[in-house]
Formats: sequence, structure tokens, C-alpha cells
Amino acid sequence: MLNFRILRDTDSPLSHRKKTPPLKKDMATIKKRDLVIKISLDTGLTQAQVMDVIQNFLDTSTTELAKGNQVVLRNFGTFQVVEQRPKKGRNPANPSVEMEIPARAIVKFRPGKELKAKVGALMENDSWQIDHSDLEEED
Repeated sequence: MLNFRILRDTDSPLSHRKKTPPLKKDMATIKKRDLVIKISLDTGLTQAQVMDVIQNFLDTSTTELAKGNQVVLRNFGTFQVVEQRPKKGRNPANPSVEMEIPARAIVKFRPGKELKAKVGALMENDSWQIDHSDLEEED
């Protein structure tokens, strides 16, 4: 049986910030180790073999993205590098001074058809509702 740690909004050191509400209050956070255990149980491969494959996939994907290439996983989604334009920002310690935030490269994920369909089906299930109870207006 897999053990998943449930993270709540109050567990975060940044819990005072306003956040987008989670779909379900007790959603689990799945870590790489959890995936390794699940895939190992499903396939009969050792955890070491599964960990090697997952780590190789992550390393290869990172290398390709660092070269500016896309990583396309059919029906799951596409990782691509895009340029985030420069923008103006403010230092919270001195909000009267405007500063330039330079352009930078970021990785963007675009979900595929199958992933969109499965995640979209969550909203059809009555047990998955957006929880607004943690969001309160601050004056």
C-alpha cells in the first residue's frame, strides 16, 4: 500500500498568501519515490530499475529542454521552452521604486487530449469541488 502525505494550505510557510483554491482539500502529493513504488508493483521491475528509467527520462528531458527542444509525450502533453518578456516590477520593501525584470526562458507545459479529458472529468464527479473555505478577504 502506498503512503501519501497530504499537504494542506496551512503546512506551507507561505500560507498567509492568497492562493488559487485546490479542487479537493485532501488531494495527495505524489512524489518521484511514490511513482517508483507504484510502477514497480505494477510492472514487476525492481524499484532500482524503475528509478533508473525515471531518472534517465528526467535527465534526458532536461537536457533537451535546455537545448531549446520540445519534449512531446503523445496524449500526455508537451513541454516547451518559451521566452517570458521583460516586465516592470516593484520591490516589496520599497514599492515606490519601479524596476525592470529581464526577459528569461521558462518551461511551459501544454496538456494533451487524454490528460485534459481525464482531469476535466474530475469536475463531473460531485466529490471534486473547488474549496473556497480557506480563502478569506483580507482588509
